[in-house]
Amino acid sequence: MGDVSGVLLAIADGITQCPNGGSVAHWLVAKHLKDDAIDLPVGRKPAVSLQGYLERLYGEFKAEFAMPEYEGMLNSGASLSVVLLHDQVADCLWAGDSPIYHSRKVRKDYETQLLTRPDHERSGQLNNCFGAHAAFTLHHCRVQLAVDDIMTVTSDGILVDDYTLGRIYGAKGFGSAAIQEMFRISRRAPFWDDLSVAAGKASA
Repeated sequence: MGDVSGVLLAIADGITQCPNGGSVAHWLVAKHLKDDAIDLPVGRKPAVSLQGYLERLYGEFKAEFAMPEYEGMLNSGASLSVVLLHDQVADCLWAGDSPIYHSRKVRKDYETQLLTRPDHERSGQLNNCFGAHAAFTLHHCRVQLAVDDIMTVTSDGILVDDYTLGRIYGAKGFGSAAIQEMFRISRRAPFWDDLSVAAGKASA
């Protein structure tokens, strides 16, 4: 991070139908999002700086794999959803179908809202993502956070909805027990996809 401090939650989920979707997701997270120093200067909206970084990263991706022998990478893509937690605010940016949820404690339970809608055509095919020759058009929303609010980003293989996620946090609290419950529910399906969760909790 730069001058503005914060926490970045990120999920990159490779598109199964692509030959190297998992490799695109790995390039995004392991090579860049995990370790890059993202410049968030004071005086500029953090969401604008983060969006600029992600768009430049897309340019780097296309340049790095421009040679014909890397055609499989450019033909492949990943859904990307990120949440920047800073100054009691969550800035959410996404392209694809990895959902982002906001959970707020109400009495003993959590009310949860799904903030994103998937970028799907009527056929169910993704029409916006990182890679796969897509335009990579980032959506944005901002959430004002209260103490103990939870932001959750998942891959589309996590088979919970907003109601179920609220019940999980109400029963398990914020932490590994809640994530394991998400995994348990998702693995009940006859076939299950990659299971990834990133979550952060607002503090005072």
